[in-house]
Amino acid sequence: MAQVYLLLYDEKKNVLIAKKHKTWGGKPGKKLHGGGEYCYPGGGLEGGDPKAGALKEFLEETGNPESNITRFGDEFHVLSYSNEGKGTQEEAKIAYYVAFAKVSITGLRVLAATTTIHIRHDYVKDKELEEVGVFSYEEATSIFRNPLHRDTGWFHQPTSDLAAL
Repeated sequence: MAQVYLLLYDEKKNVLIAKKHKTWGGKPGKKLHGGGEYCYPGGGLEGGDPKAGALKEFLEETGNPESNITRFGDEFHVLSYSNEGKGTQEEAKIAYYVAFAKVSITGLRVLAATTTIHIRHDYVKDKELEEVGVFSYEEATSIFRNPLHRDTGWFHQPTSDLAAL
């Protein structure tokens, strides 16, 4: 099983980060993996193309049309991350792919604003996200190094890799 995420960033290395609901759709019931924690939007990879999978998951979770991404930029880099030797045996089998997509400063802010509107007005297929925001590289690094983020703390690695792009 593989997981894919879309890390949107601008030329100043600001990034779009989401906060997950604690439960599915923010309603009492089934606890959401990584609930209440920050993450990059993403999910399970269906098919074999990590870039297409990350884009699909982002669109499902944010309610943005694909044209909102491609209109602001189309520079994509995909990196893979291993979970080998970490967590349970089941968790160690999971491969992670992060598609880094560079967009304009304006584009990043527009995507955050439209996502916020979609979440608040229930236009989103997946009801996982509670809120999104644009954070500086330094803020993102600090968020993902927080030891309280047990399920999503691994995002510090792709955030650190952003410095090289």
